[in-house]
Amino acid sequence: MKTNFSLIIKTFTALLFCQNAFAQFGINSITTNSTDLPTSNIIINRKGAGVQSMYAGLSNRWDSVGTNFNVIFNASNADKISITDIEVAGLGRASSLPFSPLVKVRRVANSIVGHNGDHFPFFAAVNAVPTSSENTGTFLVSAPEVLSMESALVSNNINTGYDNIFQNNNANVHYGNVERIDFIFPNGFIPDAGADLSKVGFTICDGGDDGNAFKIAGIKTINSVNNPTGYQPLTSITTANYGSKLLSTFKDFAIFQKDPTFNANESRPSVVVNQNMRGTFVSLAHLGFTDGQMIYGFSIFANDILATSTEAYLLDYEGYPTNTNSADMLDLVNSVGVYSINQVVVLSSSTLLTATLQHSKVSLQWNAASITGAQKVFLQRASDNMVYSNLTEITPNQQSYIDETAREDIAYYRLKIISVGGAVKYSNIQIIRSMLFGTNIFPTVTNSQLIIASNTFVPNKSIVISIYNMEGKLVHTQTKKPSSYINMDVSNLQNGMYIISISQNNNLVTREKFIKR
Repeated sequence: MKTNFSLIIKTFTALLFCQNAFAQFGINSITTNSTDLPTSNIIINRKGAGVQSMYAGLSNRWDSVGTNFNVIFNASNADKISITDIEVAGLGRASSLPFSPLVKVRRVANSIVGHNGDHFPFFAAVNAVPTSSENTGTFLVSAPEVLSMESALVSNNINTGYDNIFQNNNANVHYGNVERIDFIFPNGFIPDAGADLSKVGFTICDGGDDGNAFKIAGIKTINSVNNPTGYQPLTSITTANYGSKLLSTFKDFAIFQKDPTFNANESRPSVVVNQNMRGTFVSLAHLGFTDGQMIYGFSIFANDILATSTEAYLLDYEGYPTNTNSADMLDLVNSVGVYSINQVVVLSSSTLLTATLQHSKVSLQWNAASITGAQKVFLQRASDNMVYSNLTEITPNQQSYIDETAREDIAYYRLKIISVGGAVKYSNIQIIRSMLFGTNIFPTVTNSQLIIASNTFVPNKSIVISIYNMEGKLVHTQTKKPSSYINMDVSNLQNGMYIISISQNNNLVTREKFIKR
């Protein structure tokens, strides 16, 4: 069992309603917040944009017969994409608590699917799509491309999610072969004695019109690498546990498939569906947690897991059903959190860490006064494996640090605080996700435009772009202001192969080949 510091939840004494202590509630409305989206990324010239499966005779199952499509992610940031608070049916307004969860997606190869890789079908809201009769066209996607299910699930982006997430029978081309999903809060938290546990809980949203059934269990212990080692009894969530439709209007969502076994793991769009979203608030009481008990998160399961499943069975996900095959299955939205009604949250450590991605560097800040008197303080970093290592030791009165060595697509930061008596506690966890570290130039074959995408350019230093033919002759040069996303017109070049070189401050940034045709 892990024994990190706890988050103490204190409660007001007023009760809104007399409720069953183990009640579970639908979410009737959400309040959303605009979040700046990452720089747009474009997938150009997807031949026959659609969904393909490489298994069991479905090798050419395309939803489109088109020949040349563009897919533009982050085409608009006008949509409200993150949930800030909710209205729980029969209880009232609930606000999100400041927790930083991590997600672990559990897969097991089976005789039907044959692999346990990171294939997944995701859906994303789109502003415009080609009609089914068009052979070319553009998908305008109002969300980032989903590059990792683990990082996207905690992004709080309600414009993206997963189609039939527990499908593990490839009779449906959108199978995901997911057995279990763990939402883990590594430091854990404890509700204060006497808190109303029906008014603190987790939120889960389903993309669709009705709200699909699934199973859920609270995590009561974890080990040193943040894997569950103990569960509360399994509980069922049904359609009746969902609330109202949460979007003001039905939205168009395109279904994408991302699979390392084909198309260089590129996201490919298929059909468009018009749908809404519903949500459920699963209280700590409903999960069986009691006064003073440490809570480390929850896991969700396909609805065909038996409600009588033992703790040992839930932990050993290799024995789960391998024939789960239903279109009426949870379409999990990338929004999860801990919410509380009329509760006041106080960190047992007042040390709040913040982290901001600035180009290729991560800026971290905290309140120096909150660690006064500690014997030692370390800033720690972990990647997707969630094994932390010391990045630097914090000196007295220090309250910021710039991490110039981060190179992971996702990085987790925390402060480890050691008291004079040897007790150890941690700050909150900050998660930094980067669509891209470095500089990329694409597409490799073009007839008009090159795109230069980077988060490593130094601000206020001009970028020099030079293009050479294969004889080494300079055929074009241009100076531009640094930007994370640059369009380069090469339509005037003759057809052939070229080398594009990008430098800044007299230093070579990158050099790539491309074909103009």
